[in-house]
Amino acid sequence: MATTITIQATRSLDQRSVTITSESYLDLITSIDLNIYTTTLTTADATYTFTAGEVSTFVSTGTVTLTFEQIFGTEFIQDNWYITYLTGNSGDYVSNYDGFGVYTYVKTKVFEQVNSLHTPEFITQTMESLFLKKLWLEGLEELDNSTIVSRDVKFKKRLSALTKMLA
Repeated sequence: MATTITIQATRSLDQRSVTITSESYLDLITSIDLNIYTTTLTTADATYTFTAGEVSTFVSTGTVTLTFEQIFGTEFIQDNWYITYLTGNSGDYVSNYDGFGVYTYVKTKVFEQVNSLHTPEFITQTMESLFLKKLWLEGLEELDNSTIVSRDVKFKKRLSALTKMLA
């Protein structure tokens, strides 16, 4: 039976990398595969095999940072919730499922709307709307999710709020 390790995945603020941390005993791990899922856990959307240096760093420090360029082959990935799952030594070690959310595209479009001021008349006509959108953007990270216990549901609620701002 495989040994379970506990991981936590955290997306960077610039939305270009993910840091995976673990406080589990990792000393016997010699190879690690990262599987990324979006909607179903049956087929991985992306698979990444850690290099020897990344395995060494992860085993010794319990932390490794991987860029989206390394994992997906592109610097920016689609807005979505990504589920992470590690296997070590060809299945001798398996991790819990954890995840991270990315909303690069929709957040950029919202900021473009907020910053597209050209004339004083336009500013006057849209001042209230811009002010409310600014407050909404600032409040997304502080969004009251007291009734929600899952990180992926919280993220999807924030992404939905950003998408509604574009309508």
